[in-house]
Amino acid sequence: QLQRSVKESLDSVLILDNNIGKQRVIVDSLQKEIRSLNSQVTKLNRELKQLQKELEDRKSKYANSLVRLRRHRTVQQKLAFIFSADNFEQIFRRMRYLQEIKNEVAKEMKDVLLEIKAINERQSSLIEKINQSSKDVLRQKIMAIYFKGREHKQISVYDHEALIELYKDYKSQG
Repeated sequence: QLQRSVKESLDSVLILDNNIGKQRVIVDSLQKEIRSLNSQVTKLNRELKQLQKELEDRKSKYANSLVRLRRHRTVQQKLAFIFSADNFEQIFRRMRYLQEIKNEVAKEMKDVLLEIKAINERQSSLIEKINQSSKDVLRQKIMAIYFKGREHKQISVYDHEALIELYKDYKSQG
């Protein structure tokens, strides 16, 4: 009977050891996935910073275009410029010049506004990816605590508190 009891105990230990090995594989794969997601979040944050820098540059260009347009704004200045010409040919050249400046500034402003819109859309997309990655990381942390508790058939107070906080964060993100 003692041998049978020892054999049953050894079988139980082997089964538990096998289960622990399986759970370790799961936890390891979750940790690897978390590291991968963290590196993706870092990369997306870098891209977001680059886009914010580009947005500032575009805004600066837009402001400069507005300043240039304002400089050539008043009708009186334009008329004075046109009528200060020495002959009709020069008048027409000056009128054409003013029209070209107006068209160029309008084109620059349109281009800058389109670039700003594209950057804003890209930023929104990156922020959404970051939020999704953050939710994935939280979900994986919750699952890791779950499997750890399942392995030991109980959950520590620390893990329970961490689980509650993770769940709150997860729910707050939608």
